[in-house]
Amino acid sequence: MLSRDFQKSEDNLRQVIDTIPTLVWCTGPDGSTEFLNKRWHDYTGFSPGESRVRGWQPTVHPEDLPRVVAKGQELLASGQPGEVVARIRRHDGVFRWFLMRVEPLRDETGKIVRWYGTQTDIEDHKRKEDLATGEKLLLEMVTSGHSMPGILDALCQFVESATSGCYCSVVLVDPTGTRLEHGAAPSLPARFITSIVGRPVNAESGPCAMAAYLNEQVIAADLTTETRWAEYEWCPMALEHGMRACWSTPIRSAAGEVLGAFAIYYAEPRTPTRRDQALIDQFTHIASITVERERAQSALTHALSKLRQDESELRRITDAIPQTIVVVDTSGVPIYANRAMLDYSGLSAEDVLTSGFRERFSHPDGLEKLKEQRAAGLSRGLPFELEHRAEWPLVTISRSSFSPVAKSSLRL
Repeated sequence: MLSRDFQKSEDNLRQVIDTIPTLVWCTGPDGSTEFLNKRWHDYTGFSPGESRVRGWQPTVHPEDLPRVVAKGQELLASGQPGEVVARIRRHDGVFRWFLMRVEPLRDETGKIVRWYGTQTDIEDHKRKEDLATGEKLLLEMVTSGHSMPGILDALCQFVESATSGCYCSVVLVDPTGTRLEHGAAPSLPARFITSIVGRPVNAESGPCAMAAYLNEQVIAADLTTETRWAEYEWCPMALEHGMRACWSTPIRSAAGEVLGAFAIYYAEPRTPTRRDQALIDQFTHIASITVERERAQSALTHALSKLRQDESELRRITDAIPQTIVVVDTSGVPIYANRAMLDYSGLSAEDVLTSGFRERFSHPDGLEKLKEQRAAGLSRGLPFELEHRAEWPLVTISRSSFSPVAKSSLRL
């Protein structure tokens, strides 16, 4: 009677454990498997007989298995509870991240008689955590001034690691807006990359060109049945390199201008899920920030180069004028003197570009009045003239004309 009651109690416990919405198992004190609940068998696809023969190790990702085994040996030796994170293979071959926790069961003497463990699916949490970390690292690369090719390569590699089995690329629209340029493709064959670069931005030359041309996402879920882009033989070229699916998304600036396209390729037919689409949106946005920053930096560099050229030309013009010319800032400090001024004064440019250089030319009797008049004229921001006695190199009456140079409609 007692034996039947015990068996019934144990059967009820197993039924409860089989109903728990997580993977549960039990081992002996030496770690040998004694029980795996129904959820574990359903998830892994292993039958009870198969699990007795093969054990649990084939269900752990090969890259994670050494770490899991080492952790198990550590816990067996210490007799302490613990946990480890690893990827566990689902019945369809897909690996998902699990948090594996184990607790020892001791008898009244403190001896371990069993180990009980659970495996909780944390794939979604781990994915969000990893994506946030990846986004942070990429944005730090942008703000710290890493090169655009380096950032785009890192972006592609991160997406490839976050979504197993895919290959990523970035193509850019050239400055004329008519051709595709290489951006990044760290894992794609070189011949595949060169066959895309230089293609015209239109709806006929391939999915990336089409996405950039139409400014909309282009999904080719199965290239073996795809009929678009036949004129440029894009599908045969992609199939030759082992590609079976391509999703191409335009990379847009903040103003909506198409900067390029971000593409994900697969070796088997595939359509993006909602999770895939969220990933594409997230990292296409980072690609947009990267390309916009590069283009802004290039535009600034070009503008500064043009400014230097214009300034150099202006200096050549003012140096050819026989009239003495000095440019001062709003406080009256000289910032430029032309060749006529340097020749007249006999001073170097460094001597002239000092706050007190004008006093060296003015007669001491009218110096204070001259300073007041000049300060008043500068404060008004309007053209004015001053007449004063100069004594360099000879004592003479000198007339100076001041004209403001406006950097904008509001500021001198």
